Amino acid sequence: MERDSIKWLIAGLAGALFTILLFIGVGVAIFMRLEPSAPERSLAAIFDGSEEEVHEDEEEAREAEEEAKQDAENAAWEKRLGLDAIYTRVYLLQGTHNQLYHEKNFKLIEEQLATELANTATPFDRYRYSASIEELTVLHNEDLQTLLGVADEWVKASPDNHYPYLLRGKLNSELAWEYRGDGFIGEISRSGLRKFEQLNKRAKEDLEIAQKLNPNDPEVPAALADAVAPIEGMRALRRYHDQTLALNPHHVHVRYTMMTYLQPQWYGDWQKFDAYMADIDAATEAFPYLFTVRRDGYSLMEAKGKKYEGVWDSPETYKKAAAAFKAQAEQNPEELTVLASAAYFAIQANDLASAVGYFERIGNQYPRTDEFPSLNGYHWWRIHAMVEYSDDPGIVGTPREKELLDAARAIDTEGVKANGFYMAYLTRLRDDAQTKAWWDTLDAGYYKTGDLGASPNYDVLQAMYLASRSDDYGVQGTDEEQPMLDQALALAPDNAYVRLVYGEYFITRDQFDEARVHLERAREVDPAYLPALLTMGWLNYHQKRYDDAIAAANQFLATGTSKYAVMNAFDAKEIVELSTKKKAAAAAPNLNATG
Repeated sequence: MERDSIKWLIAGLAGALFTILLFIGVGVAIFMRLEPSAPERSLAAIFDGSEEEVHEDEEEAREAEEEAKQDAENAAWEKRLGLDAIYTRVYLLQGTHNQLYHEKNFKLIEEQLATELANTATPFDRYRYSASIEELTVLHNEDLQTLLGVADEWVKASPDNHYPYLLRGKLNSELAWEYRGDGFIGEISRSGLRKFEQLNKRAKEDLEIAQKLNPNDPEVPAALADAVAPIEGMRALRRYHDQTLALNPHHVHVRYTMMTYLQPQWYGDWQKFDAYMADIDAATEAFPYLFTVRRDGYSLMEAKGKKYEGVWDSPETYKKAAAAFKAQAEQNPEELTVLASAAYFAIQANDLASAVGYFERIGNQYPRTDEFPSLNGYHWWRIHAMVEYSDDPGIVGTPREKELLDAARAIDTEGVKANGFYMAYLTRLRDDAQTKAWWDTLDAGYYKTGDLGASPNYDVLQAMYLASRSDDYGVQGTDEEQPMLDQALALAPDNAYVRLVYGEYFITRDQFDEARVHLERAREVDPAYLPALLTMGWLNYHQKRYDDAIAAANQFLATGTSKYAVMNAFDAKEIVELSTKKKAAAAAPNLNATG
């Protein structure tokens, strides 16, 4: 069951990867903000007279809590898998953030940004500069008020430089949305709307100063477009939108802003929206990265009708995204973030050859992108691409198959994904010496159970491969899963690993009695097989047999210091903790009744 917890974590990550983001590391998603149709009217003209108090958005608070929990789980898994020993983290922008807010090295930041602005010869150079500016507004364990305090200090230290005014304007615009919240006008308090308008006006004042100090920075009119659009209407937005594109024809963020306000619930209609999308399509030819705007536009178009539902997440859209990032990677072959994004979309488009090629060019580096917000997810997808590609008909039986599997095994610290496919390779090869050598390298973990024999039993190896494959991404949860397990069981009915996987299969379907049959058999044929013991602990927990769950977990914790035992000790401790809490909760009503 512990292996399933990883897969559910990865599945959650994969779902998170589909979340629409505006910029590298930015979770603002401005285009999802809703507003009733009120063309060219300021907020002052549409106050409804409500005097409700501003209150915390409970949904946002829950989302923030869930995000923090997910980050903690990712960090824990990265530590357990030892990923920092494999990867060099490539944070291209966060260093600038730290220099500003923690070191307050204002002059250095000014010099760095000015240098970037002066070196914007290509569309991606200009995008990189935009991302550098945007990074300064991203929260890293801070709040907006703290960042605004530093921005105030920067304005005092450099009153003749446009960057501190640009930053303070952008931060006030962000704070305005915190006061307003998402939703329709009728759902927002009068005081929240008033503060929203005040902060956007304050942002506009700073940004106008920034524009006077440097009229050639496209990030200033782009920020002005954000600030004025909700309070002054489409005419003002169009003015700053056009100013931005005059300075940077391929600006990404300002296109998101315009796309937002062309929706019918703001100042536009679907005809205008579609026309703007056509403009983006034309611009994408020169700067393929702009397809990210088009793709996110598909998600907004779901409001047009059912035929648009799911288009943004469809195979056809992924193919287009893969083609766009392939073109971008050709323009910027050394840009690691581009290569990582290209790898992600290639996987989604089922172009594993290209995905593996991108990962090989990146090497053991981790460039954080919107598609790979965690090292844990990046690592899993990288291994997934390598081993799945090794199983391609054009690769099987060639030296490239073993090359891919060896490379995957070298970084697969858990030894599950890569070794599962390696068993298929060995079954086809039937080289006894090589098979025995591989078996001897295995930790006493998932696969090391029983004895393959003096002459390796390739039926057992084939059964273990089939069980592993049934539990793999792309097969698990499909109609193929149980037939594959039945084949494995027919080949090796007394293999503890096969029984384990079948037991896990039934647990995921809440068929606990059936799961117990297989797990008990696994324990009978190999009492030392730790995965079955740990999964039995989870099964007992799910069946509310808390004493048995605690006993199984404690037995696991007392088993020694093998790699598998150490890596999964966290799960065993969690079983003890959760079972203890459940026992206490179950006992509480009885105590009250007797009291």
